[in-house]
Amino acid sequence: MNLSRRDLLTLSGLVLASTALAPSGVQGFDTLPLQAQMVIIDMVFNLGVGGFSTFRKMIAAVERRDWTAAAEEMRDSIWYHQVGRRADQDIALIASCAVPPPAPGGSGVA
Repeated sequence: MNLSRRDLLTLSGLVLASTALAPSGVQGFDTLPLQAQMVIIDMVFNLGVGGFSTFRKMIAAVERRDWTAAAEEMRDSIWYHQVGRRADQDIALIASCAVPPPAPGGSGVA
């Protein structure tokens, strides 16, 4: 199943509104890139707040906006080996936060 960006925004809004679990102690959650918010929502949904809160180094990296370190911490976990392909997708989303968006009106190609 493929979801559009609009579908993902709607879904993430519903999850936030219905559970209030997504921030789970991440300082500045609402200022994070959308991709990072979606990953946190997914991880909290999968692990629960308590399980997600054990990712202290990953959470600290996210709060510093150190996306490479956050991705490394995700990969270096039991969760990574248990979740499979979804973990790779979440890690790719976190890593993509480090890539600056193309300039308005630009092609995005250097």
